[in-house]
This record gives sequence, structure tokens and C-alpha cells, in this order.
Amino acid sequence: MSRFLLSASRLLALLLCAVLLSACVQDLTGPDDPDDPPPPPVRMRTVYDLKVSPRYIDVVGSCDKVFGSPTAGEFQYRVEVNGEGRTNGFESQNYNSRLGVVTGRVAGQQITFAPRTYTWSSMSSPGRIEAVVFGTEWDGAIRDGDMSNRRGARTVPFALGRRPGTVTIGATSECRLVLAYEAEWVQREVPA
Repeated sequence: MSRFLLSASRLLALLLCAVLLSACVQDLTGPDDPDDPPPPPVRMRTVYDLKVSPRYIDVVGSCDKVFGSPTAGEFQYRVEVNGEGRTNGFESQNYNSRLGVVTGRVAGQQITFAPRTYTWSSMSSPGRIEAVVFGTEWDGAIRDGDMSNRRGARTVPFALGRRPGTVTIGATSECRLVLAYEAEWVQREVPA
């Protein structure tokens, strides 16, 4: 039994030494080196995206009257969205030519066209983008004096989110077209 006690006391002494030694051992990886600089922060910059979608042209006044009553005007049109070194657009077939296709409309009607969207991406500042409309109304083989390749332009205002806009041409309400468009500005952060 004394042998057993001797072995147990040796075992207990060895365990005590192991516990004391393990308390003294440091992490082998060592503490972080204070001389190592932290990784540099990722620099970000703000950019802007814009989408402009012309929707339709409202006919406010047809430019034509017969015996004092408004009648359908014969319209041709051109729509542009321009800026930041780009010109985008579409028009009625053979715009501003008597041989071109005309659209007959009275006041209160719309001239519609296929949906289109023009996009500018990653501009460093909100660019100067213009919505432009041209219109001609024909009286037989002659352009109407009040709507002869008339031009109207408006800078698309900067406002985050989606907003409607208009561009008007025509000196009087009896001969007036209004381009309706939608603009969407988005602000993003990207790595510099």
C-alpha cells in the first residue's frame, strides 16, 4: 500500500508540475506585432447613374382650324436625350420632310412611340443631360408657321429617385406639343 501511496504522490506531483508549466507557456503565435500597420481603408467615391425614358407627346393644340373649329394637325416629331458627349434620339419617318410620315392628332390626344430608355452610368457628378423635342405641323405641302421644326429643350433636373418631366414647344396653346419623359437618378458608392 505504501507503494501505491508513493506512486499516487508522484503522479500528483507530476500533475501539479504540468499545471504550473502550462500556465507559464505563452501563445506560440505571439502577440500581434504593433509595428504591422493595419490594412489601408478602402477609399470610396460617389458616382451617379441616370435613366431617361421618353413616354409620349401630348397634343395641347393641333395648330389647325377649319371655320374656327380645331381639327387634327399633321405632326412630325423628333425626340433626343443628349449629354456627356452622347446624342440619342428617334423621330417620325423622314422627319421635317413633306414626304415624311405624319401623325394626325387633335388637342387632348397623344402621339405615342415604342418605349426607349437612355442610360448614363458612373458619372463623377450629376451630368448635364437634356431632353429635347422638335415638332413640325404640315398644312398641305407647307409647314405651319407656328410649328416649323420648332425646338424645345430642358435640362433633366438632378433629384435622386424617379420623377416625371416635360418639355414644351409652341408659342400658343392653339399650337403646342409637350414631350413627357421619366428620369431616374441613382447615387452609388464605388471603390476609388
